[in-house]
Amino acid sequence: MFMIKSNGGSGTLSSSSFNNFMGHSNAYTLNLNAFWSDETTAAGNGVQYESLSFEHWHGTCANGATRAPIQLLCPSEVPCHDITISAVYIWTEAGSKEYYKCENAYGSGPCLKSGSDYTAYTSTGTVTTMS
Repeated sequence: MFMIKSNGGSGTLSSSSFNNFMGHSNAYTLNLNAFWSDETTAAGNGVQYESLSFEHWHGTCANGATRAPIQLLCPSEVPCHDITISAVYIWTEAGSKEYYKCENAYGSGPCLKSGSDYTAYTSTGTVTTMS
């Protein structure tokens, strides 16, 4: 449904809202990936992603156990912060569970770590029912 991709580099994406998305059979649903391997790694520690909100997302993903419908992967050198994910109602079309995955992403919502102590982390979660 929506992807933000980078691989190294520099710069900032901030103060942006991504609201009221609806999609079905998505391979990728909400995917912020700062390690996108289809791009040549650019010089720099990575793009700074900050103050982003993702709200009111509805629909289905193709297979939530194969590709996490919520995935935010950020570099430890430039962690994502002040991210908000709320009112996301996505369910898998294949299987009976889906995974969420966050790496060095801070804020509120599924798999995001709260606080401002930006130490490196990876979090995955398994969801067995849609809220």
